[in-house]
Amino acid sequence: MEVCTENLPADLFRPRSLSMLMGLYETNYHRLMSLLGESSGWTREFCLHLEGRPGLHVEVSHRARYTVDIVMTHHFETERLPDLHVRLYHDARLAEAMPLSGHDAGHRPWARLPHRWHANVLLYKWLEYCMDATSRSLQAEAPPGARLATGRELG
Repeated sequence: MEVCTENLPADLFRPRSLSMLMGLYETNYHRLMSLLGESSGWTREFCLHLEGRPGLHVEVSHRARYTVDIVMTHHFETERLPDLHVRLYHDARLAEAMPLSGHDAGHRPWARLPHRWHANVLLYKWLEYCMDATSRSLQAEAPPGARLATGRELG
């Protein structure tokens, strides 16, 4: 399985179109599956240990036939950040970071694009950060000559 990045623009921080947002959802889904494994094996709460970084805490808040809702966060001494809600659509192989409440644009779907874009770029970059720490941890534990499947080379 390869991560599809050709639908992503060079400038990730400027929302462009719904099709590019869907490409971001697709990439985030593949990154999450690479990082966390298949959701059928997830317990209600679990922690992914990252090399030299706070662990990634994941809570499964809802399961349905084709979707799983999770909350991802890092636990620091006095707070949990970023506490991001993500919905995975297994049938479509998409992961959507849910924007913070208070950004409701009513019946104007295009008005919601910037908020959805920014939430999903945050997820995209955060997963990259976590995958980097995971690949460094795997490299430290791998026997000499072993080929590692990191977040950048799936399959």
